[in-house]
This record gives sequence, C-alpha cells and structure tokens, in this order.
Amino acid sequence: MLITSIKEKSKYETELTLDDGEVIALTPYAVSFFHLYVEKEISGEELSEALEFSKRELAKHLAMKYISYAAHTKKQILDHLKKLEIEKHYAQMAVDFLTEHRYVDDAAYATRKLERSLLSTQKSSSLIMRDIAFDGVSEEILEEVFEKVQPNDSLRAQKIIDAHRTPITNYKELNKLKAKLYRNGYDFELINELTSGLLDNTYEQDT
Repeated sequence: MLITSIKEKSKYETELTLDDGEVIALTPYAVSFFHLYVEKEISGEELSEALEFSKRELAKHLAMKYISYAAHTKKQILDHLKKLEIEKHYAQMAVDFLTEHRYVDDAAYATRKLERSLLSTQKSSSLIMRDIAFDGVSEEILEEVFEKVQPNDSLRAQKIIDAHRTPITNYKELNKLKAKLYRNGYDFELINELTSGLLDNTYEQDT
C-alpha cells in the first residue's frame, strides 16, 4: 500500500489516504512515531500497528488531560473517555497506565474528599460516604478510608446545634432544627439524643 495523502484534521487527528482510496485516521504523534509520509509504502502489519498505537496513545493523552484539571476516580475517567467515544478497551488501558504510575488513586481521592467535606460541609459521614461512592470509589476502599479518618457524627451534629441562631423556645423551632440535622444525613436516634434537653419547659410550647 502507498500513502498518497496526509492531512492534519485537528491536533488529535491526521487522515492518511492510501492508493486504494482507503482513509485512515491516526494521531499526529503516531504519524511522526512511525515516520509516515506521502509516497511511503506501508504494509498491512505496519498500518495495524500504527492504528493500535494511535488509539492507545490518544486514550492516554485524553485521560492525562482530564486529570490535569482536577483529581478524578477511575470510574470518572472511564466515563469521560466514553463520552469522547474512546473504545472501552483503550480507555481501560489508559486507566491502568495512570494507576500503575500513581496518577490515579481512588483511596487518596476518597481521603481528600472526605477531609474537605468534613471541613466545608455540615453533612453526616454517611451522606459524605454516599457522595464519594457516587464518584465511583468502591465500598472496600470507602470502608478503609472512613476507618482511618473516623469522622465523629456526634460532634459534627453538636456543632450544628450550637451554631443554631434561633432560640429553641417551642416545638416548632425544635422541629426545624431536627429537620436541618436530618437533611444533613444524621439519623433520628442521634438527633433525638442530642436535642432531648434543648426545649426549656419554662417557655410556652407549641403543640
């Protein structure tokens, strides 16, 4: 086969036209790596090798670009590459490469997100765990991370109670506070335990 034309379509794609009319899409890097040029004879084996190399390197490049903006889980990277129409096989190869070279670490991701959430939100540990699980972190990793960090829901809920600005003088205000705690993921038993003595019986109570 003879290469009759090479046209760069974008920074990720170059089109090679062969003498039989077939058009092959490769990355510019693959064209350079395999020293492809117009009028070069190329065998079917060499073309297949260039295609394989191109797909593998493109997946890797797009994955690296994605994580350069922010940390992501393996699942998030796979989902991103799927949206970019990267074949599953090559997407997985890219994730395996990133994992092997420690560019991606789901445990480190989960730990960072947990620690940030504990500082920046009022959510309970169970709600934070659900958020991290949604990002694609496995249950096994989550259990290990939460066991290591050991967030204290009782203390976190108490901080919400202490920061509540409206005096708890009736059941209406008490229930509003309880609802806030519940929305943030704290269970009923803990909520009732921490709020049981808040209502001062010397005040008028709404029923």
